[in-house]
Amino acid sequence: MASARAAPWALAVLLVAALCYSHGVEAVSPPTYPPTAPPTAPVQQQEASTRLSFEAAGLDPTTAEACANLTVLTLDTLGASLLPALARSLSIAVDGLPRSERLLELMPAAVAPCRTLQGVFDRLWDTVEDASTLGCFGYDDDASGQLVLQPTANVGLVEGLRDIARALIDLSITYCNGDIPGDWGWPSGYESLVVAAIASADVPRQPLSPSTPAVPKNSPSDTAPPPPPEVDFDFSDLDFPESPNQPRSSPPPPLFVFKIDPDALSNFLAKNVRPPDLHVIMWNSSHDSSGRLMRGRPGVQAGGQMYSLCERSVSTASAHVLCRQLGYAGGILHRGGTFGEATSPFLSTGLNCAGPETNIADCPASATTSPECTPEEAVGVVCYPAFSENDYCSDAAVAIARLHPAAPSHTAPTASRCGQLLASAAEVSTVLANAFPGMPLAVEESQQLPGFKDFVAPLLEQWITTWSEEAAAAGCRASLFPTARAPSSP
Repeated sequence: MASARAAPWALAVLLVAALCYSHGVEAVSPPTYPPTAPPTAPVQQQEASTRLSFEAAGLDPTTAEACANLTVLTLDTLGASLLPALARSLSIAVDGLPRSERLLELMPAAVAPCRTLQGVFDRLWDTVEDASTLGCFGYDDDASGQLVLQPTANVGLVEGLRDIARALIDLSITYCNGDIPGDWGWPSGYESLVVAAIASADVPRQPLSPSTPAVPKNSPSDTAPPPPPEVDFDFSDLDFPESPNQPRSSPPPPLFVFKIDPDALSNFLAKNVRPPDLHVIMWNSSHDSSGRLMRGRPGVQAGGQMYSLCERSVSTASAHVLCRQLGYAGGILHRGGTFGEATSPFLSTGLNCAGPETNIADCPASATTSPECTPEEAVGVVCYPAFSENDYCSDAAVAIARLHPAAPSHTAPTASRCGQLLASAAEVSTVLANAFPGMPLAVEESQQLPGFKDFVAPLLEQWITTWSEEAAAAGCRASLFPTARAPSSP
């Protein structure tokens, strides 16, 4: 389940140190707080019992202890502490306003907890990747392609991972409009696909035997499965919606393709010559919580007629041209009627922009037309302004100063101390790893920014050191850096 990451936590943290150091940003020291007490005896007993279960399943003592730590992190810190605290903060943030009345905007008070929630998606992926690498559970796909999580020991780990994934999706959609791209609360990278797969995974009740391979194949069992384990939290009473549709990287196979000779194609295009004064309009438009992004359903106005754009005949790069005509630096195309269904005829020639064009009138027609396009196939776009290193650095520096590890979490104040530390790390990670909401900033790109190599500034080094000290003092079963992916210096 491992995959290349856009911005690992460690490098994302170091990134802001370089930028802020080069611009002379100084850290703000928060008030100090007394150290938190170490884990209680019940938590220690739970961890010891879980470790013995993993050893009985055939894991060596060192690996069994690591799996036990991850189990406590999943069931206790994430599931029983951090997520309920975040849910409480998000509920307060929307102040009882129904989702139908806040679909096109993120409530101002929900911005910070939604950023934290987005970082928890990443933390869940870290936990899943660590646990699967260590052999704490196995995984496979069944005949239908559904993910199957096979427990190594009957300790509730895989059930907990699945329930947390479902809760993340539910909280994201309910409070952060996670099914509408272009704001905080739902990751746009691989994390969202992993979490969605885990949320819908099948969990057999029979744990792996010591001789079972780490990635088991489905086989019938002659023995009756043991009863399911009891977990410390239960999200089963929630009505989890389907995972939101993710924007596809390429259009689906067209239902109708012109297969004619070049002369015939030229004759066809000659009958569909576009006028030079094509104007871009935006239906169902809205801005993100920062006011810098615009998203909606684009259309074209020509000769007094409004035209919608069908996903089957619009290139991905066309989003850049559409957004530039609206005054933005570029954009991302979204399919499947994300911002509403078409209410006008589709542009017959489509758009096959390459990206550099300044006007959609300069874009060639699409070689694929789809007269059978349905209203729900209208494309949407999220338009972004030009990236500003100064704005990015300022936002990151403010987040680092405000989210000092020694201070209580403002997005999960009712969580345990370990849950609060994870909340602070999650929000910092989200701010640093995104140029804008919904637009990840890869480490490789960040390293090209001026001043990145001069990351000797103490701002982030102190933050990392303080976070680690606070986590150790609280006896947290979590680290800032995932075990499966040790960070490397830029």
